[in-house]
Amino acid sequence: MIDLYIHKKESNYIIKAKKRENENKRSCHDETVFSFCIKDKDKPEILKNVYNSLILYSKSMLIKNKEEICLRILDKGLFDAFRKSRKSLGKMRDSFTSNDDYEKWRNAFEVKAELIKILMKNKSPLNIIYDTLEDNKTLEVIKQIENMDVSQLNKYPDIDKQLKINEEMKSLMKECVLREIKGDIEETIKTESLISNLIIYSDGGISIKGNIESGHSYGSVIFDLSDNNEKCFIKLKGKIDLLRYIDTKHNVDFMELYAAYRSLKIINEKIKDKEILEGVSVIIRMDNKSNIDIFKGLKKNSSPINKVLWDEIESFSKVMKIDMEWVKGHDKDINNNLADELVNEGRKMEKEGEVIILNTEVKPLKRKI
Repeated sequence: MIDLYIHKKESNYIIKAKKRENENKRSCHDETVFSFCIKDKDKPEILKNVYNSLILYSKSMLIKNKEEICLRILDKGLFDAFRKSRKSLGKMRDSFTSNDDYEKWRNAFEVKAELIKILMKNKSPLNIIYDTLEDNKTLEVIKQIENMDVSQLNKYPDIDKQLKINEEMKSLMKECVLREIKGDIEETIKTESLISNLIIYSDGGISIKGNIESGHSYGSVIFDLSDNNEKCFIKLKGKIDLLRYIDTKHNVDFMELYAAYRSLKIINEKIKDKEILEGVSVIIRMDNKSNIDIFKGLKKNSSPINKVLWDEIESFSKVMKIDMEWVKGHDKDINNNLADELVNEGRKMEKEGEVIILNTEVKPLKRKI
């Protein structure tokens, strides 16, 4: 969801667009998508500039499909103008004072019609809201606007700049999420095995004290079912200091998925080392239904940081057959409970790190020439 705040400062209207991941909760800390400035002029000209800016962003795919847009207008006169534009041009004819006035409104309606056509195609609703100064979240944004240097703002959003920033952020996010974590490997039993069938039980968690996240931990256990016997192959536990790199809060779906990602990455490395045959069947069992629904195509992922992991998991599917199944958490499934115990052990680690326990080391397979 995108909130477009429109507030008057001196002889300018400042438009500040903020994106929020949670459509039911507004926060002054939501990401600022773009800001621009319109000189105080005729109301239809202001409307036309705002609508044109939304068209630019929609065509550049910076406003996603089904993303709701809320125009939060703090100036009563401008709000009345936007509300007036909801009528048809014909019904407004009696209110025009001159042909020049009519032409300005006609131009504004043409741009509005183009925008509505795009938004209908994208299934993105547009709401026009008269925001009040009693709203604490609105007051926080007004403070931000009041501190802005108007001379530094463009007439329209800088699309090229925003696209460049988005690409840089995606690259940085991917680098942070997929960075290697320092870890230890513990070896116990060494046996030779031909692995063709694996099951991963994965889990992840967030420690919260008050409203502050104090730790992100994960755990998983990988079983080898190749001989029709459930044999523990790998145990994995770890802790990451996520907020040091990325500003994401209360994203337990990420931690649950991160546990699965780290497990698949280990399997992928063993395929490269020819310790596991390419095309191995891997079933991931987790108690996070949201991730299962995304994997099954029942819902769409809306988190950019989670998308980094989903893209990596998709790349792993080129060398292994991956499936996901839901299992009830904190119940009678001892393997899922074991993954949960590993999460707790990871939470108790003094610093960021990962421990891999190899219960079975697979020797490189001898291929017939």
